[in-house]
Amino acid sequence: MKYLFLLLLTLNAFALDFTKDDLSIVKANFKSGKAVIIDTRSQREWNKGHVNGAKRYEVSDLKKLREKGELEKNIPKDKIIYTHCMAGYRAKRAAEILKERGYDVRPLKKGYPDLIKAGFPKK
Repeated sequence: MKYLFLLLLTLNAFALDFTKDDLSIVKANFKSGKAVIIDTRSQREWNKGHVNGAKRYEVSDLKKLREKGELEKNIPKDKIIYTHCMAGYRAKRAAEILKERGYDVRPLKKGYPDLIKAGFPKK
């Protein structure tokens, strides 16, 4: 039963597809204020560098905010939300949590190094 639960949890995390938005579109939306980037990496990864202006929420943080009913207080609902991590799994899991609450969320397959290579401002 435990393994079935883990399998279902894993399949659920991959139910939401990565965004088809090209990084140039993501960058334009972010720069214009139409979008927010949520970095789902750990604090240690974030401290090594992150996109300037991005917000950091690990999946566990988003779960806690959801349970407290405080997602909307911390993450704007009127913007596109792009989630990213290093390999995509956490970005998808975070996106699922936000999508459940009605957000226009688009997980990025590209990770932090790809965003910096594409010219996103580094902090």
